[in-house]
Amino acid sequence: MKFDIRKVILFIGITFSLTLTLHIIITFTINPNKYLGYAMAIPFLTVVIIQKVIYKKKIIPTLGLSIGQFKWYIIAIIIPIFISFNFNWTIEQFSKMLLIGLTISTLSSLLEEVSWRGFLWNELIPLSRLKAYIVTALIWSTWHIPVAILYKYSDDIIINTILYCGQLFLLSFVINWLREKSNSVIPASLFHGMLNVFYF
Repeated sequence: MKFDIRKVILFIGITFSLTLTLHIIITFTINPNKYLGYAMAIPFLTVVIIQKVIYKKKIIPTLGLSIGQFKWYIIAIIIPIFISFNFNWTIEQFSKMLLIGLTISTLSSLLEEVSWRGFLWNELIPLSRLKAYIVTALIWSTWHIPVAILYKYSDDIIINTILYCGQLFLLSFVINWLREKSNSVIPASLFHGMLNVFYF
């Protein structure tokens, strides 16, 4: 597979443009946070546009969907719990968080990960493993800047946004590692979903 820079530029350009448009539109609604989740579908919508409309190619082979080894699923679940463990959690709180993390949160993260660690990863890997790790981390963390500025922080916005995106940049390496080792986006999605519930 050859590196297609046009396809990568199209992915970045369309994804960021549509995401920015969404954020502008929802700021005029009564409760913008209610519609924030729609942003997670934008990278996948971009993949559909690129593969089907522009390149006239199949989508499924680009998404990185395979079963992989079971051990990577366990690792993907344990790490987010470990790095955010709170001794004040009750059994009920932990059980509820675990259920949400393994279901709703992972499924919504899968919609993202088939794009970032599926499509984009497949396009970048011909360059080199290191470049695929770095570029994916840079693009993915930058994509979250509007969330940090508009919804996440009200004090010290610039510093907090930098720190937030810095965390995402580093965590992206773990997500990429899980994707690479398991040869699947599913453990990456599990990690991402659990992270959203337990860490963020």
